[in-house]
Order: sequence, then C-alpha cells, then structure tokens
Amino acid sequence: MGGRKLRSLKIWLAALALALLLVLASIIFFKVSDGPNTRDPEFVQDRAEEFLAEATTELYEGESYKLINVSSPTEDWVLLTITRKSPQWEEETGPGGSLAIGRLEEGAWEFRLLGERSFEEWLDELPEDLLDPNLREYFRLYRGLEDDEGVSTDPTIFSSLNSRLIAQKFYLPYREGEAYQITTLPGDDHHNGIYKEAIDFGLPSGTPVVAVADGGVVEIKKDSNIGGCDESLADDANLVRIKIAEGLQVLYLHLQPNSVEVRRGQTVSLGQVIARSGNTGFSCGPHLHIVLERLCEGGRICGSEALNFEEFEEGDPRYDNDYESKNKSPQDWKALEERGRKEREQKEIDQITDALEKFHIIYSCYRVKDCDESTLIRSWITDALFAEMFESFCLFCPSKADTAIEVSEELLPFTAPKTEQTTVRSKEVWELVVRGKRRTDYTVVAHFLVKENGVWKVDGWEIECGYTINEDGDIIHKEHLEECLWQPPEESTSGSTN
Repeated sequence: MGGRKLRSLKIWLAALALALLLVLASIIFFKVSDGPNTRDPEFVQDRAEEFLAEATTELYEGESYKLINVSSPTEDWVLLTITRKSPQWEEETGPGGSLAIGRLEEGAWEFRLLGERSFEEWLDELPEDLLDPNLREYFRLYRGLEDDEGVSTDPTIFSSLNSRLIAQKFYLPYREGEAYQITTLPGDDHHNGIYKEAIDFGLPSGTPVVAVADGGVVEIKKDSNIGGCDESLADDANLVRIKIAEGLQVLYLHLQPNSVEVRRGQTVSLGQVIARSGNTGFSCGPHLHIVLERLCEGGRICGSEALNFEEFEEGDPRYDNDYESKNKSPQDWKALEERGRKEREQKEIDQITDALEKFHIIYSCYRVKDCDESTLIRSWITDALFAEMFESFCLFCPSKADTAIEVSEELLPFTAPKTEQTTVRSKEVWELVVRGKRRTDYTVVAHFLVKENGVWKVDGWEIECGYTINEDGDIIHKEHLEECLWQPPEESTSGSTN
C-alpha cells in the first residue's frame, strides 16, 4: 500500500516538473520571438557604436568618432554625444563634442550626424527633454568643432563655411583666355587630410598666377630656390596666403623664386597678378597647388573647402580637360561692373518712364466727364491712387473736361533712385475743352512713384507751377511763375492769378 502511494507521488511530482518545464520553455520561446528590447540602453549603445564605426570610414585618414554618451530613449528618440579626433588638430573637438540623433524606425535605430541635411529635419522633431529648444539654433549651423565651454559661438565653424560666407565667386587662378589642365584632383595622391580639397594645375614655370577672389594677404614666402620630388622639401615652397572671408583663406603654393608681387597686409582684387608659378618645395614638376583652407579656433588650419570655380561645369573638376579662364584683370572687372551698374540704372529709368506713360493714359480718362474707368488697367498705378481718382468724392478737384489731350510731355532729367520711392518732374502741355470752351494748360508736374513688388507705379502727383491760356491767347490762370520752367509769351494778356 505504501509503495503504491510512493509511486503515485513520484508520478505526480514528475508531471509537475514537466509542466513547469513547459511553462518555462513557453516563456523563453515567446521572449525570443519578441526579439531584443530595442529600447534597452545597452542595445541602443551597441547600435550607436556600429553607426559611428561606419561613419568613421567617411572621415579623413587618421580621424575617428568616439561615443561619449547615449541619452535614455525618449519617445523613440535618442541623442548621442560624440567627439571627433584628428591627428591634425592634436586634440578632440572639446568636452561637449558633437551630436548625432537616433530615431527608432520599424524596429531599427537610424542615426544622423550633425552636418547632414536630414539632421536639421530631425532636430525639429526631437523631444524637448533631449535638447533644450533654445540651443537648437546653434546646432542648425554648427559644423562639429566646439570650444571648452560647450557650444561654440565662433562664426568660423558654422555651416556658412559651406558657401554662406563665400558670397564672392571664384575664378581660375590664371589670366583670362589661358587654358590649363588639372594634374591632381581633390582627394588624389597627397591631397588628403585637411588638404583633401586641394587642386593642382599644370602651369608652366613663370606663368602669372592671379587672385581667385578679393581678399587680404596674410602670409608670403618668396625667397626659396629649393624644390624637388622629395617630401622633406615641403617647407621650402614659396607661397601666398590670402584671406577671403572670416575663417577662410586661399593658399597658392610652389611659386617661382622672387616672383611674389604682393606683401603681407595688402588688399588684392580678383584677377590681380600675385606671383608666378614655379617648382619650389615638394614638387615633382612645375605646377600651381591651390586650396581653400578652413580656419578654426586659434587661427589653426583644420580643413579645406571645395573650390567651385565659375568655369567649372557639371562633373568638374576632372582630368584631361582644358579649363579656359574667365578671370579678367581688375581693370576689366571694374569696367564690367560699371557697365552692369549703368545697365541696371537705365533699366530703372526705363521702368519709371513706362510707369509715367501708363499714368498719363489713366490721367487722360480722369480729366474727362465721360470716361469709363472700367476700361482702365487698375494695376498701372497704386490701388490707393486709383481709389482716390475714381472712387472718392473730391470737392476741390478740377472741373471735368469734355475732352483732354496731352499735346506734349518732357521729363526733366532724373537719376535712378537708390530707394523704392522717388519723385520725377515733367513739363506738360494739355489741350482741354471745358463747357465748350477750348484752353491750353502749361504745367510742371511732380509725380510721386513707389516700387511695389519690383514694379514702379505712380502714387500721386502735384502741379508745381504753370499757366493756362484760352483760345484767344489770353492768360486765364497762372501759378508760381517766379521760377517756373514755363513762362508765358510776353504778348499774352494776363488774366486771373493764383
């Protein structure tokens, strides 16, 4: 009897153990089926490390990203604090480092580095708990270098370096009409690291080198006559450095001995000859090495920017192409600018003249009784003036004529305005028939014009002086004739005065 109970107990215990194993297996199965916890900090950190390792492959040789901190996931978002190390900088980018944003999309973490186009789009969506909204404007322009206080306010590291500071166009570094090929492209041969964007042009020794943009000379070296295909000679190259914007300067390298024509502190103009090409320093043959250097804190060179010359077309720069320069002499650039200025001014004058002609078409209608204003083009003058002329009651306005014909109009000389308001005067002769009686008005009229959305329009007028004669030649009205450009004939008989 006791043996039977013992066996039953063993069977019951075995069944219980089996049930527990099944429950545990089920838990493990469903846990595995659910996949990893994508919001687990360790999981997020592993994904961030993988992302930065891949991003490091896009940096200059010897540079790398290092993960400093990963925020706790908030509403499927994380913020990464990182640093960027470079042997050229001999330091990291600061204790605050740079930033990257992570977002969970369909169960996978995606990341964007500061400086990428989509980074700013994500910045707008980032939860406030992860980054103070007041700080975000810094990071819309920030390019990845910081000072010891955290977010840098140094304008030389903002994205304006990628063309916002470069308002001036760049032209090739040799005279107009000359054509040379590129011998080393950006990123090729020894064009790497902070000088990745450098370009070599195959200029023969003695070729005049001209400024690619306006600027000020910050450094020259001109007395070296040493050169050769040996890296140890790099410091023997003659050079000119010209600052063209805050945090940007152009380096012209390997210049001919004693050919530099500018001095430190001198202002140079686009197209000005600054030196002659040569073969000094680490140079395996005559050429010009040119690079747009980027300056960071302390004035140190920390990178380079692409020189997108105006002569370049889509797909440039490239090898086996003769690049013909359009870089004129400073005198020719000045003459071209002057022609352009005169053309712009003449265009303004022509537009104002056209606006006055349109006004007089409307004014001709305004002066007569039976004019149908619905036939007029309202947009030829300002809305306010049109309403004043045709939609308002005027107690002291001149009597409406049976007919009104402009006999002549002479615009007095005027210059192109520098603002969007101006006054233009004219000598006018009008023949009118009022209540069956013919008369002629000789007036000097001031027209007040404004520029609306790029279009000049008359906004008002005023008769400054003049006189009126009847069909018998008698003066029946005169106004401010003392210094008026219109003066009645001496034989005219005076009538009423102002």
